[in-house]
Amino acid sequence: MKHWFKPDENPKQALRLRRFLMGLSYYGIWLAIIGLMTIQGSMHVSPVFLSIAITGAVISNLVFFTLLRSGMNLQLQDPSMTFSQLVVGLSWAMILLVMTYEVRDLLLLAYISPVFFGMFRLDRKGFIQLGVFSWVGYLAVTGIDYQLHPGQVDTAYQLLRLFVVGAMLFSTGYFSLHVAQLKGRLRQQTRELEAMVAEVTELAERDDLTKAYNRRFIMDSLEMEKTRANRSGIPFSICILDLDNFKLINDRFGHLAGDRVLTAFAERARAELRGLDVMGRAEKGAWFGRYGGEEFIILFPNTSLLGARNCVERIRHITANSAFEEVLRVTVSGGVTEYRIGEDVEETLRRADQAMYDAKNGGRNLIECAGELGSTHVPSDFGSQVVVGLFGKGKAVPAK
Repeated sequence: MKHWFKPDENPKQALRLRRFLMGLSYYGIWLAIIGLMTIQGSMHVSPVFLSIAITGAVISNLVFFTLLRSGMNLQLQDPSMTFSQLVVGLSWAMILLVMTYEVRDLLLLAYISPVFFGMFRLDRKGFIQLGVFSWVGYLAVTGIDYQLHPGQVDTAYQLLRLFVVGAMLFSTGYFSLHVAQLKGRLRQQTRELEAMVAEVTELAERDDLTKAYNRRFIMDSLEMEKTRANRSGIPFSICILDLDNFKLINDRFGHLAGDRVLTAFAERARAELRGLDVMGRAEKGAWFGRYGGEEFIILFPNTSLLGARNCVERIRHITANSAFEEVLRVTVSGGVTEYRIGEDVEETLRRADQAMYDAKNGGRNLIECAGELGSTHVPSDFGSQVVVGLFGKGKAVPAK
């Protein structure tokens, strides 16, 4: 069972609770005023009536507290219940004003102060409604004065009070609305700034052509993973991939065609990584980046050599067996290795790079592991590769 006095795990609920507790200070002010006036003898109120008012205020706040801590407030149109809390607070304040006729001038500021709390949540309509409620409520208090104190009420002075209360409510509401508008503009500017920062960050981290992470980001990530692995003792794995015979595509069909192949491969590899359940992989998943030219690199956090090899083999298989638009038989070779606790990242990269070259020398379309797992090999002698559509109809690319 959730402890009602522990901080809420929901940040928005925790903020609402803090605002509620801050609003309780308003009731504390009234209690302090009543206590001081009672001690000085300037307020003459029936103890029973005073007890009823205080008990009612406590119960109403317990209701709001229960709604907040139980989560039932989330079913309301305004989960913060700002307007409702202010109306209840002002209603109890009106009752206390009736009880303190002799010293009411001292309490007008305390009566107006709840309006300031509205600047946190209320919109223009809410502020207007709260201001009208406050002024009409004070008008009702004035009417009650004529019933409870017949012959003692100075009508001209009461009208002056009504004017002062109205002026204070108007000025306070206007200031609060201005603050709320400034906050709204600030939130909008903050969102725009966050969007711009995200866009700049994306540009700084991504390769322009393939939209994979760029080399700098991957190298920084490798250093962070090294620190984490050295601290936790859980290694990570990396793979370097190279498209086979890519120079032939550029030479025969141009660099634009080569760029389209690179982009298509990157999209396919990222999609495959998202759909794979890599053994031992961290929640943040694998990071796919462009290492340079037609070489790509994959970082597998919290992943063993076997888990990484199985994932990369899926990428190799789908690359070799699916057409790139209408280009047939594009293959990829790769080298996989696992980070050894305490070594330099350069040494890990060197092993992966050497394993990738071993795969090239072993016949291409091959994933070679720098470890005890051996290699996954499919012969790459596919004969001639018919290329249509993207690079021109009827051309042939002999396998190398």
